[in-house]
Amino acid sequence: MPPLQTDTHDTAWKRFLHRRGLTKGDLVITAGGLGLAFACAAFPWYVFMNQDQFGPREMRFSGNMTPGSLAPSTAQPPLVMSPMTPDEFPMMELDLFATGTTGADEPRKAAASPQPFPGELPAYRLVHVANGRAMIEDDGGIFVVQPGSTLPDGTSVSKIEQREGKWVLVNSNGSVLTVE
Repeated sequence: MPPLQTDTHDTAWKRFLHRRGLTKGDLVITAGGLGLAFACAAFPWYVFMNQDQFGPREMRFSGNMTPGSLAPSTAQPPLVMSPMTPDEFPMMELDLFATGTTGADEPRKAAASPQPFPGELPAYRLVHVANGRAMIEDDGGIFVVQPGSTLPDGTSVSKIEQREGKWVLVNSNGSVLTVE
């Protein structure tokens, strides 16, 4: 009598799973995940191809809505009071004397002079001049300015010129800064 042969197919699966460190439970979870992924991918296509089954239902009206066909629960409640006529409104005592003025009789006031901002003006210094531009430095960093540029103290650059062999920056207030 030949020896009993074991199922080679079953043994091959056991060796495959053992080599990879997997159990039958891992295979079941993997198969379930793949099945769920396929269902999630296929369901939107099913809905797209069968839109008539998933859309909103069509409302149909019979067209025979007569006042007598309304249900008693939808009947209108009786009016609490009858509508008022214009004669029933109370007369109000209104003061028709004008109390406002248009300002045409008053003389115009002079425009207020611009008020400077309070506090210290930011300090800045002239660092370098080249090609009609100047480099200035303040607490915020280094900036390149040219005539017409706004300076940190709110004035603007009037001129950048050379006086007595030194470059100077003249602002709109008339202040002169020299290269240090």
